Amino acid sequence: MIAMKVLGLDPGSRIAGFALVTFSGGRVQELELGAWNVGAAGSRSRSLGALLAAIEGWLGERRPDVAAVESPFLHRNARSALALAEARGVLLAALGAAGIEVAEYAPAAVKKTICGDGNADKERVRALLSRSVPGLERFPVADAGLDATDALAVAVCHCVHARFDARVPGTVR
Repeated sequence: MIAMKVLGLDPGSRIAGFALVTFSGGRVQELELGAWNVGAAGSRSRSLGALLAAIEGWLGERRPDVAAVESPFLHRNARSALALAEARGVLLAALGAAGIEVAEYAPAAVKKTICGDGNADKERVRALLSRSVPGLERFPVADAGLDATDALAVAVCHCVHARFDARVPGTVR
């Protein structure tokens, strides 16, 4: 089996979750979960600068094969949507500069892949991840923050879709 190292990212304007998952045959072999808390950096420009420094430093020590990023969803609050878009832009730019291929998944698609329900809440996603992903039971997922487990869900979603795409000729995403 060929191992695939996927970086899952859950962009946030204050906290960005990450999960570096090594999959082999759909089974989790290695896992690193965490979050970059950049909201305390002060101004918006300082927060974005702190996020850029965090991901660049982190990528300098690790080399994922691919990154899976949660795509934006409709916000009722335009200011929140803009802040989220800015954070995503920083993450996407850092990944692009590092030459890392990026796949994007809508939040509802991630939830549907993990739970079978595109409206599942964060706690349900976390609970189902722990029970349904082979190899994940060895890791303290329940102790991780919701931003980190959201990033894990994005990485697992990518693994599921990549395995499906590999089995179905002509599949385009």
